[in-house]
Amino acid sequence: MKNFYLTLTLCLFAVSTFAKDLKILSGDICPILEAPAEALVEFDYSKTTWEEEESYKSFCGEDYEHRVQDSYDTFIFKANSYENPLKFAQESSAAKYKIIIKLDDIERHQGMSMWGRMYIEIRGEIEIFDIEKNESICKIKIKDLSGGEDFAPDDRLKKCFTELAEEFIELCK
Repeated sequence: MKNFYLTLTLCLFAVSTFAKDLKILSGDICPILEAPAEALVEFDYSKTTWEEEESYKSFCGEDYEHRVQDSYDTFIFKANSYENPLKFAQESSAAKYKIIIKLDDIERHQGMSMWGRMYIEIRGEIEIFDIEKNESICKIKIKDLSGGEDFAPDDRLKKCFTELAEEFIELCK
């Protein structure tokens, strides 16, 4: 019986690990990652809730601006660490694309470790626009994407946005 529960736990872990948290709803992301260009990254927290209850902004209080900036810094740093011709920036006058990451919900969950570390999970949508043509190129659903466990709230958030950047770049591979 003990082996049955161990096997079941490993199967559930494998399914959750290999399930993709980003799904292309329309369009194609691959062409923008293949041509040299700059992409302007914008995070939209305007309708984001904390654990499907209060607004994320009111939950964070005075830490809100810092956490929003951390999401930019972490996502852009990780996305630019890959060898691809598309470069990501928070501000750019030469950007060809605009990537808007709209977050609907941010939640905190208990991790698998016995030490009580938590992880952050996000839901929302990514929309990519061609700035010159003023048209949407691609829409991507963010479904229950989570980062690694950590004791510190800011580090949990950084791990989550690192994972978002990794999965975003991996969509074309």
